[in-house]
Amino acid sequence: MVDDVLPVSGPEAGLTQLTVTGENFVDLGRDSALCVFNKTVFTNATVMSTSEIICDTPSVLNRQGYSELAARGGAAYTVDVSIDGGLQISDSDAKFHYYREPTVTGITPPSGPIKGGTTVVIHGQGFGQAAASKRLVRIGHLHVEPVSYTNDTLTIKAPAVPEASTTTVAVALNG
Repeated sequence: MVDDVLPVSGPEAGLTQLTVTGENFVDLGRDSALCVFNKTVFTNATVMSTSEIICDTPSVLNRQGYSELAARGGAAYTVDVSIDGGLQISDSDAKFHYYREPTVTGITPPSGPIKGGTTVVIHGQGFGQAAASKRLVRIGHLHVEPVSYTNDTLTIKAPAVPEASTTTVAVALNG
């Protein structure tokens, strides 16, 4: 029996590590635990305990790498589990939502003091998608939640850092 999945959303390319919680999960041996998406797509899973299974989400990109979401604007797959290699599948209401990977095109201002506190606007596309579950900006190894967002901008307060440096900025929509 499946109760919940975390995170509840991820990029259309798949490979989001999903934690499935529920009851009566038993490890019956090699390749017998599976996550089942929409009753049709099976991925290998690992039984962590009687109440937790982990697995990776499948991609919703076609063989040429184009999004299957383009026409539909999003997808939500029901997540079930099988502990016997797919012979019996749970019947769940747990959903995993897909979103298009956001893009970052610029940052204003491009630098600031190491003490932090600078208001920074990240420009790009796809930040306001409905399937996003937790918007997060990664500045190097630091994680910052935005103070506001639109589909084309994210606004954050820059964190303090120990020394001046150059780093990468990335946006995640699922924490």
